[in-house]
Formats: sequence, structure tokens, C-alpha cells
Amino acid sequence: MPDRLLDIAELAKRLKIREKTIRNKLCEGTWPIPPLRIGRAVRWRESDVDRVIADLAAEGDSAEAGRTSTVRGRKLL
Repeated sequence: MPDRLLDIAELAKRLKIREKTIRNKLCEGTWPIPPLRIGRAVRWRESDVDRVIADLAAEGDSAEAGRTSTVRGRKLL
């Protein structure tokens, strides 16, 4: 079954961030999910989005387990 493609509105809703944030990070080159360009349209593979979300969740779990989280360069706990 082919992978579903998400547009920027669906991606923003799924990640619970503003579309403008995605556009800004794309322009800066700091957006972690590679887009597909179809003509002038920009889309993201649902599987890529799911993978990045899973990776971020795993990083969050490991940071909490090791208590190595930092805020503004200061170590927490």
C-alpha cells in the first residue's frame, strides 16, 4: 500500500505546531523531516513523520531515565 502524503496543514495539525514554524524551519534548513516536492506542492510521507515522532519520543524517554536533561545549558537533577 502506498504511503500517504501529508500537506503542510495536516503536518502542522499532527505535530501541534503552526504552519509558519514549519515554513521557517524549511527555509533555515533545520526541518528534520525531508519533504517531497511535486510541482509546486510540498508533501511529507506519513511514514517519515511517524519515524521522527518515534525517535523524539525515544530520546525523551532516555533523557528522563538518565536524568540528563538541560535547560539553557544547566543540568537538571
